[in-house]
Amino acid sequence: MRSAQQVIIKVAIASLLFGFIQFVQAGSMIATLPDGREVLLLEDNTWRFVTPEPASSAPVKPSATPTTSAGGNNLATGTTVVTSTEIATDTAATADKVSTAGRSTAPATASGVKASSTNGDLVAPDTGRLVGEYQRSGVVMVAQSASYQDGRLTIPVLLRNEGTDSVILVEVATILRNDKGEVLKRDNHVVWTSIKRMPETYFRPGTEREGKILTFTVPKQEHYFLETDITTVERW
Repeated sequence: MRSAQQVIIKVAIASLLFGFIQFVQAGSMIATLPDGREVLLLEDNTWRFVTPEPASSAPVKPSATPTTSAGGNNLATGTTVVTSTEIATDTAATADKVSTAGRSTAPATASGVKASSTNGDLVAPDTGRLVGEYQRSGVVMVAQSASYQDGRLTIPVLLRNEGTDSVILVEVATILRNDKGEVLKRDNHVVWTSIKRMPETYFRPGTEREGKILTFTVPKQEHYFLETDITTVERW
């Protein structure tokens, strides 16, 4: 089979040489064989196949510069490109967080005074401001608006029994501070007590009662800070 193909090629080349001998004398030329291959006819009456240059198989590399949107998002990969504006904004936000760390967010009192970083609930005497609400073992204690008179700071107490049993004793521990954080008074208060085996004195479930008033003998100030903890709830 290969010999027959070579014979055909030789005959074709001979025909081309015979038919274009004048052109061959004038210079080299390219001829196409019947099977589609091309040969170069040289001036010295010789020939050779024309070998085409191989096409480059190197893949096309994507551009090294990613395409970004106005917001700094890489549209090709979905990653985020942080711009200088975003860095500046993030830095400013971080600085703002640092500057506000530890700052109390308590609302202003009627006189416009805000709570400082001192621990406890703000007590603003004679302004009508409630001090706070506390809970333990189903007993809720509401420290109501404070008042100051004759060298004493007083805070009325309202109690709710949200449990399922009667209560015969409620004790509270308090720490009163000034606006500098200095301790003015530490006290333990019995805000509710009943007499055992006298049911009429019990603090019944689902009821609301007035407790004993919290009283502090302290110098008069515009406001104080009170830490409150219900330490004991005794049921019967």
